Amino acid sequence: MNKVQWQEIQNQLPVGSSVSGIVKQREVYGVFVKIDAIAEEHEALLQVIAFRTAKQRPSKFPEDYPDVGSQIETKIAYYSTEIGKLRLTQLEEDPHNAK
Repeated sequence: MNKVQWQEIQNQLPVGSSVSGIVKQREVYGVFVKIDAIAEEHEALLQVIAFRTAKQRPSKFPEDYPDVGSQIETKIAYYSTEIGKLRLTQLEEDPHNAK
């Protein structure tokens, strides 16, 4: 992915945009999701602190994590300055910017 393509994705899906995707990989710290709206094979990180249930109770790995292959709904939390890196959230408030 080049800089122009990355900027086009950011313009198409600004921070806060609702997106859906397929869980491709589970790790203790979160899941990697292939965003449906991004044509290129690209995975975004949904960290465990940004899971829908994060404010209700701690998530246990792996039983509380979405299954690989499952479709989930998320939002774009932020784009990194490094091309190709973005984070997702299922919370109303981005946990990375919490005070």
